[in-house]
Amino acid sequence: VSHGAVCISTMEACSASLNYYQYIIHHRFGYFEAKQSRASRLQLAAIHLATSSSTPDENLGMTGEERAVNLLRASWTNRPLSAAESSALNNISSLADGLSPTISLLCHEITMCSKQLDFLHGHPSKDAPSLSPCLAGATYSNGVANRRVSSRVFLSRFEESRAGVSAAKHMPPAKFEQNIQLPKCRVSNEDLREIECLMEKLRQSRVLHIAAPTKSKIPQDEFPLGMIATSVASSRLGKDIIDELRESWDMYQLSTQTPPATVDGNTLTELLGLKAYVELRRKDAEKYIVR
Repeated sequence: VSHGAVCISTMEACSASLNYYQYIIHHRFGYFEAKQSRASRLQLAAIHLATSSSTPDENLGMTGEERAVNLLRASWTNRPLSAAESSALNNISSLADGLSPTISLLCHEITMCSKQLDFLHGHPSKDAPSLSPCLAGATYSNGVANRRVSSRVFLSRFEESRAGVSAAKHMPPAKFEQNIQLPKCRVSNEDLREIECLMEKLRQSRVLHIAAPTKSKIPQDEFPLGMIATSVASSRLGKDIIDELRESWDMYQLSTQTPPATVDGNTLTELLGLKAYVELRRKDAEKYIVR
């Protein structure tokens, strides 16, 4: 990048192999998404950092530096970096040197974490970026203290502890008083107990009128196993099984032939009135919760 112009250098040999990454355009927001590999994500972070400015990008809704920070956080790993990943991380580190201490510290953390378990893989990555975490940490702490580092690229507490820095962040003052007096809810426990008492009184004072079925009016179907009941019941176990099935059949017949319960007019009026009262109190409670 020179004076706002981007120059891309490639190998001129006709037999040279040029690698490339595929990026997906977000269907709603229109920015690039790197889902192919970690190397493609790091390369995209380098592009965003190289083209970053103090003005937020219209599609991103943030600056290139902020987008690069998010991509770096999504690229954390505890396995050795590949050659492509290490090369992309080197590019990001070079671009961030002296410009973005946040990105420099994140690059250092990714590098250190990727080397922690080298002994399990047997082939540690030798192409690791050369970083100065002490200098980047001091620059980050001073930038945060003097408000030269955007709050949108602050490191988390865990990231600061991993990088060995401690920055006193200036938090915006609270916009509410410490002692908040909330109004009392219009629906109290006494109201709920009152509704329960009304329902219990209504249950005790009103009797549902149920017409009991009679065998003469409602004929019952015959027991479907009657043809084999005699032969099966010859043994004690068979008799117990048949008796249990017959009892279950009789209960099923009674439940299907019992007419529905009927409620008299006065009881129905009281039930509807109680339902309207409960719905009114429920709306009062909802208004109190969402206010």
